[in-house]
Amino acid sequence: MRCPRCYSENLIQIGHLVYCRDCIYFGQIRPTDKAKPEPVRFGDDTVTYELGYALSHEQIRIAHDVIKALNQGKHIAIQAVCGSGKTELVYPCICEALSQKKTVGFSVPRKDLAIEIYERLASQLKGVQMSLVYGGHHDDCYQPLVICTTHQLHRYWDFFDLLIIDEIDAYPFSKNHLLHQMAMSACKGQFVLLSATAFNGNLPKQFVKLELNRRYHGHDLPVPLLIWCPDRCFILMTFHRMKHIIANNGLCLVFVPLKSDAHLLKERFKRWGFKAEKVTSDCPDTQKIIEQFRQHQIEILVTTTLLERGVTFANVHVFVYRAHHLIFDTSTLTQIAGRVGRKPDYPDGGVYFLAHRITKEMRLCKKRILQKNAA
Repeated sequence: MRCPRCYSENLIQIGHLVYCRDCIYFGQIRPTDKAKPEPVRFGDDTVTYELGYALSHEQIRIAHDVIKALNQGKHIAIQAVCGSGKTELVYPCICEALSQKKTVGFSVPRKDLAIEIYERLASQLKGVQMSLVYGGHHDDCYQPLVICTTHQLHRYWDFFDLLIIDEIDAYPFSKNHLLHQMAMSACKGQFVLLSATAFNGNLPKQFVKLELNRRYHGHDLPVPLLIWCPDRCFILMTFHRMKHIIANNGLCLVFVPLKSDAHLLKERFKRWGFKAEKVTSDCPDTQKIIEQFRQHQIEILVTTTLLERGVTFANVHVFVYRAHHLIFDTSTLTQIAGRVGRKPDYPDGGVYFLAHRITKEMRLCKKRILQKNAA
């Protein structure tokens, strides 16, 4: 017997119940009884989208290439640089699939990203019923279009005709064999994988790889500066630069490896006269603090990798404290650098990696950004 949820053979029977040791966290399963997908009611309307803004020629080209490859029975892997508008690339294929009465899933790593994508699609897609599913929010799981976190894919055995997985290089999906298997179990049709960084290893032959190397506003990606800096000198070495940024109506976003670092730097910045605050996974008012930062009520926001993805600020500049730390791999540093210059009114900004030593991850991040700018 194999687990229909994760395909594992690591099963145990206790009385009349059978458990899979590998995915027991997600509940009891019966491997001998393949789950039947829940029935879905499709509307009679053709599904369309309204963005309210124009796409670039490259975005339009890749969106057409996605539909063409899907119609040929291929899977898709899209590598699009941070701030290029990769979500818009899949709007046409979502609408086409839903208009053909096919079920579509849009899976992201975290709850806050799932909520953001749901609100965005709900406002821009017309003629479709949607559901939002994440931990503790799963009363309405089965609609033609499902936006969910990757952990919630365990609910959908052979359900999706088209499954889009965003940020596949991000925790928790990256390098998680169990979540990979559950994604395979959930999709009975085709995959579209999205990433802002390079795909690791060679993709299977049935995948078509598409690349978007320019942001929608056409400007280059900001290139990080690699700076040697002892911990005790971080604020001293950044003080005048931050003062200049804030004096020119800019914002400073400081990434740290540990929660304790966030608290430490926040207090130090305050002692130096800055309006500073921190955001970590245990902060109760994260969205409120982020909004205050956008409104310039906070000048410096110190955060962990919690904000490495899925947030956009105007005229923001990024500093990475202890950038040599193991948590800052090439993918994470690339995403952090991608927070800068996303708005067409502020396409430039500073990216500063400060560290005890210049690591290969820092160098590779800079190298890849330069390659994308030259493409």
